[in-house]
Amino acid sequence: MITRIPNQATFFYKGKWNASMDTLLLATVSKMRTSIASTDDMVSDSVLHEACKVINQHFGNAITCADVVSRLELLRVRHKTFNEILSTPGVRWDLDEKHIVADDETWKIIFRTNPLAGAYYYQDEAEYGRLTAVFGCTGVKEENSREVITLSDTTEVIVITDSPVPNAPTRAKHVPSPGDAEEVNSPFINPSKTVIRKLFDESSSNTEQGSPSRAGGLVGRMDGTRLIPVKQEYSSPKGSSCASWSPAAPSRKAAP
Repeated sequence: MITRIPNQATFFYKGKWNASMDTLLLATVSKMRTSIASTDDMVSDSVLHEACKVINQHFGNAITCADVVSRLELLRVRHKTFNEILSTPGVRWDLDEKHIVADDETWKIIFRTNPLAGAYYYQDEAEYGRLTAVFGCTGVKEENSREVITLSDTTEVIVITDSPVPNAPTRAKHVPSPGDAEEVNSPFINPSKTVIRKLFDESSSNTEQGSPSRAGGLVGRMDGTRLIPVKQEYSSPKGSSCASWSPAAPSRKAAP
């Protein structure tokens, strides 16, 4: 155990200031800053004058605004020092026993970096709550929350590529699900859709598609501007076929 370290009051109080005055000063400043919705640790002149007035009324001392400013600066250093001690590796704050727990080697390191740290060797900061209310949560580490989204086994993939290549790469596109106050589900995914390309316009005729059986005797490619007429055949394509392919002779016409 490290010896020859004075008690906390030796570090904090000299002259006309005492612990009760610190408590009243911090309580007054915190109350007035809350009433004016202050968002920083700056103290206005009106707050300083009010704090000076309240302290003089309770203790009958001739405290000036300059004394209040100096005291607030010391209180700020106390708050910063205590936070630095708490952030030191190997240090633990025992709230039940109201003191800082650390081994001697850790304390020696702390003393070399901050002379005021000796004030907290025997006990913690009694005004830590009020100091934090006035000067803010300095030294407190904050971590951004991480949101994890778990996909269900029924997740489907929407094909958003129009590539004609089979098995073209696809990527998923999530669609928010409708709000439901009674249950929490995985993100709603639209059913899979495949993009189909049209090879021909719906208004295209059979002639443009090049069908010889339905194009009225015309054969051609898909380009409608290059159609090739086909000569109608009246004779049999085979010499041995019957004569039903030839035009009917006058003698074979049925009598009226």
